[in-house]
Amino acid sequence: MPDTPLYPRSITLSLPPEEQWTLHHVLLDRIEQETTAEDPADVDPPPVEVFQAFETLDAGETSFTIAQLKAMQTVLAEYHYSPTWWEIERSRIEQLLHRVTEPIEQYQATLPTPDDGCLEDPSELPEAAYSIQPLSPLRRENLLYRLKLCLTLDFR
Repeated sequence: MPDTPLYPRSITLSLPPEEQWTLHHVLLDRIEQETTAEDPADVDPPPVEVFQAFETLDAGETSFTIAQLKAMQTVLAEYHYSPTWWEIERSRIEQLLHRVTEPIEQYQATLPTPDDGCLEDPSELPEAAYSIQPLSPLRRENLLYRLKLCLTLDFR
């Protein structure tokens, strides 16, 4: 079985320059909220993925991890419903929200479910699973693939 990841490490978004600028500006504004707030204790710092996504955009790149996309989705959703001056950018923020949400949904649709053979309760394992038995190469490959799927499900 090849040693390739089951899911891409990063996803490239196709962003027109206007949307790229808006996303950059939204992320920067979110990062600076803590320093510009009247009482910084009232503002939670953004997750590290927001900083990483901002740095990626600042470098002119548009490839993001799923975690960064989810962080951007959260920020964009907050700004989309914001009653502040961001209302001017509402339509562009909505477009960005759709662009960011689509790959997240595609990724989540590929994740295994317990119905795919992943056991939520290890006590459900048959007793034979506890004994050492020789495996055929095909059976071994199948079990390794299912194990990777289950591990991915547990750590998403």
